[in-house]
Amino acid sequence: MSENYRITLKPVYSQTVPTPDGVKLPKDWSLSWHQAATLEALRDPNIDVVFNTAMTGDGKSLAAYLEVLQGEFSAIGLYPTNELARDQ
Repeated sequence: MSENYRITLKPVYSQTVPTPDGVKLPKDWSLSWHQAATLEALRDPNIDVVFNTAMTGDGKSLAAYLEVLQGEFSAIGLYPTNELARDQ
């Protein structure tokens, strides 16, 4: 690879929000707005499917699994490896 070939990426940043009720986070952690919105939607019994389209590395998995990590819920995770590789 040539030394002249360089890609610089800016960090991902989403606005943080106050911690939702019933969520315990480690010290100095906070949730992004899309993580809180995802959690709220997952807790709503009237919503069957939730799509979080935040950028790669912005905490979608944490948002999806937060209820599982905090309570007595179960989950199955499927990861589209080829799409994830293309995204990277």
